[in-house]
Formats: sequence, structure tokens, C-alpha cells
Amino acid sequence: MKPAPEKSRAAILRAKAEAQLKKQNSTRLPQSEDQVRRLQQELEVHQIELEMQNEELRAAAAETALALEQFTELYDFAPAGYFTLTEDGTIRQLNLTGAQFLGAARSHLIGTSFRLLAGEGDRKTFSHFLAQVFGSPEIQHLRLPLQPKNRPPLIARLEARRDAAGTRCRLVMIDVTAQVQAERLAAETLALNQSILAGIPNAMEIVDLTGNILYQNEAMIKAVDRPVLGQKCWEVYADNRQQCAHCPLKQPLGIGELKTTEVGGVLGGRTFEIHHIGIKFQGRPAVMELFHDITERQQSAAANTRLAAIVTFSQDAIISKNLDGTITSWNPGAEKIFGYPAAEMVGANIRRLISPDRQAEEEKILATIARGEAVEHFETVRLTRAGRLIDVSVTASPIKDETGQVIGVSKVARNITERKRASEKLKTQAEQLARSNEELTRFNQLMVGREMHVIELKQEINDLCARLGRPQPYALEFMDAAAPETVQNLPPDLPKEPSL
Repeated sequence: MKPAPEKSRAAILRAKAEAQLKKQNSTRLPQSEDQVRRLQQELEVHQIELEMQNEELRAAAAETALALEQFTELYDFAPAGYFTLTEDGTIRQLNLTGAQFLGAARSHLIGTSFRLLAGEGDRKTFSHFLAQVFGSPEIQHLRLPLQPKNRPPLIARLEARRDAAGTRCRLVMIDVTAQVQAERLAAETLALNQSILAGIPNAMEIVDLTGNILYQNEAMIKAVDRPVLGQKCWEVYADNRQQCAHCPLKQPLGIGELKTTEVGGVLGGRTFEIHHIGIKFQGRPAVMELFHDITERQQSAAANTRLAAIVTFSQDAIISKNLDGTITSWNPGAEKIFGYPAAEMVGANIRRLISPDRQAEEEKILATIARGEAVEHFETVRLTRAGRLIDVSVTASPIKDETGQVIGVSKVARNITERKRASEKLKTQAEQLARSNEELTRFNQLMVGREMHVIELKQEINDLCARLGRPQPYALEFMDAAAPETVQNLPPDLPKEPSL
């Protein structure tokens, strides 16, 4: 029912007042003129009071109407749905938000059962909840999936309490679908993060800002042989049990901030890159420490440095090439031997160094390398940039990838031109010496033969003188015993001089 207009209500009130006044005047008439004047004054004062009271009433009515309007707006447009239910769950009253949650007009929902908004499997749960509401003066809570007809399913958080009479209850409904989905996503994310942390192949731990270990993955537990939660991290993995001077924990790390340090003497003399990442763990600032063992990498880098120095300063030509002969590296030794700078030869074909009559050699070398075999100390000749042929000794080895497939050739060529020349010179000198030795031997044999014939003649003279009883003219003491054998052992081809 709509309220009567302000003027109509005033007219009705005035008519009642006039009727009341006539009734009073009929029973109480003034006795004198003074009484009439006093009565008139009282009436005028009373009229003013009434007008003032009427003005206050109008202001109070306006304030009440405004408050009612504001309350209605707060009630209808509150972020939560408000329902009044009977003991059997029938909806007696609800706000606009509640109607919007359920996807129906307010007039269509009044008189229906709230229980029917739940799925069949959840209706008993709601009935039990409603029984608890009417059975206790305390506020009851329930999270309930609802299936409105005209909108997607939602998850509602219900809070209800019975009224003083115990015949109805006030129910507040909040749509927590997004919150539940976020909670599920957070739980899934947490489970995923935990599985990722556990599955990280590198050792990893989470420490608080003072270095106390809060979490270790399986790889870290295995690296230190035991779980060590609560201990200082450097007391666990540093060989000297001391915090390093440049430890990032000495300066606060912001969330998501990364600092990497290289630390030696870790987990038994090894070297690690330790990545420190600022995170939140269990609701408080923390640091994730991810350990990457670079011991082998450093050793490999040192070996590569030594190898690079050997290649750089080697006097031999060290060349790498593809299986088609395209040169991929060319060291200073190659520049010195062949005269070509690296910039000119890298990308060129190795056949540039091979004379036309020796191209088949390259085919044989590549075929051998393709079988995974090496070619060692193959002596040949190669062309220099000046067009000069030089003698070289070539050793070629296959370059393989991580699967063992041959992908290239490593070749070492040594300039042996001078060695070859020296060898030829020595050979010539040896031949000349042999000829000289042969000639000298023949000369010596000839001279020895002549001397032996002279000795034989002297011996014959001595023998003849002895038979004649004359003194022997020649002293031959050194030939007393050895002369006969010596004469007998002379080479048969020794030239003989005629006897005297």
C-alpha cells in the first residue's frame, strides 16, 4: 500500500483537530474577556508549537525514507545474497544479489525450496545443515555446490542462524567459485612445484635469510648423505665449514632477484656455481640455492686452454676440415708452413694445397677417416701459396660427435723438407764414404800383400844363409811364430809379386 500524499494527511489531521476543538468549546466556554484573550494567546502558541513539531516530523520522515532507501539498496545490492528460510528450507525473502546468484527473478524464487538448488548428491548435506541451524543458536557454516537452472554451477559458502522465534533463519550466501578454483589451482601449483623441486637433478636447498636450511631436494640429501634441516647451509656443504666472504646471504635478496657465485672447496674439494634466488617459502622471505657442479667444466676449460696454446704455438700445421674437405680451422703453424693466412683458408677446400697429380691421395685419406680410422705419418708433398712443393708428413684423425658419428677430420702436417734434404745429403755422403772405404780397403790389401812378399823373400835369404853357414842378414823376430799363420791367412785374391 502506497503512503497517502502529504497534503491529504495534513487535511485529515486538521479535520480531526477541529472536531476535537468543537467538542472542547462546547463543554468549556470562556467566562470573561480576559479569559478569551488568554485562551487565544495559548491557542496561538500551541499552533506555533504544532507547526514546529510538524516540521520536525516531516524532517524525521524524510530521514526515515532516506534511511529506508539506503537500507534497501544495501540489502538488495550487497555483495552477498541474503535469504530468509523456513525450517523446511522454503525461501520467504531474498535480496537482488541472491536472485542474481541463482539466475532467476526474485518473485519466482520466493516460495521455492532452497534445497532444490543443490545437486541430488548434496541435498542431504543441505538438509543436515538446516537441521543444525534450527537446532542451535550458533551460526552454522557450509560450503555447498549449487546448480541454478539459468546459469553455470557455482560453489557457495553459506552462513545461517535462526531467529529469536526459532521459526525462520537468516542465511547469507557468498559465491566462492573463483576462490575454490584459485585454491585448487594453488594446491595443484604447490604439488607441481614440489614435484619440480624434488625432480631437479642438481642439488637444491631453501634457506632462510640467516642461512638455516628449510628444505632439501633428494639430490641435495644424497650429496650430503643425510637430511640436515635447521643447520647453517655453509656448515653442511663448505669443506672448511665457514661462510664465504662474498656470500649473497650477507645482503638481502629481493623476491625474484638472482645472484650467482662460484665457490670452490665444496662437497669434497669440488667447484660449484651456486645460484641464489630470492623467494617466499612458507609465507616468509627465503633464498633458493641451486648448485651446479662446474668442476669438470673448469678442468675441461683448462685442458682446452692448454690445447689451444699447443695449437697456437705449434710449429706444425694443425688443420680441421669437414668430410668434403672444407677447412674449418687453420692455426699459425699452417700459416707459416703454407703461406696462407687463416682468413683466406677457413671455408676454402684443402685440395688447394694438393698438386693435380696427387688429388687421389685426398680421396684415400677421406675414405680411411670415414671408416673411423686414422692415417699416421703419411709422407707426401704439398703446394705452398708461392707455388713451391714441400715435403710434409701428414697425420689425420677422425673427429666424432657425441654419438660416435664421424663429422670431420683433424690433420697435422709437419714440414719435413729440410729433414728430407738432410737425409738425402747424408745418404749421398754415406754412399761416398762407402766407396772410399772400399777403395781404401783394396789399397790396404795391396800394400799388405807387397809387404808379405818382401818378408817371405827376406826369410828365404835368411834360410839360405843359414844353410850356407853364413850369418842371417835380416832380423825378423816379430814374424817368428805368427809369420807362417799370417802368410797362410792372407786373402786368396791378394796380388802376388814375383819372387826374387
